[in-house]
Amino acid sequence: MKIGLKLFTVLCSVVFTLRVTAQAVVYPFPQGVESSKVYKVTVDNREVFVYDAPVAPIASFDMAGPVDIEVQADRDIKWVDIRPRNLVRIIFLPGHFLSRCSIPAPHQRVGHNR
Repeated sequence: MKIGLKLFTVLCSVVFTLRVTAQAVVYPFPQGVESSKVYKVTVDNREVFVYDAPVAPIASFDMAGPVDIEVQADRDIKWVDIRPRNLVRIIFLPGHFLSRCSIPAPHQRVGHNR
């Protein structure tokens, strides 16, 4: 991996349930673990804990239907790639990095940036 290459992964762990009242399930922050100081992730306006892993920060949540995701970074990001591309709509806003996307249905997603 090249120096300076930053990778951000958003993994949507999908759990299909028959009785779900909310579209997104956000888990409580683990005690004693620090979140990423660079990235902030929200799902349907609810903050998601971002683990500051050695290779790439990771955010995980469950969903039962369409959700809106917002990723913020306190550094300049040149591009964002969330896969699969055909299932995600991305809005890239200039300035401090802010990316918004809508995910129409439960599915595993992986995102990268530089």
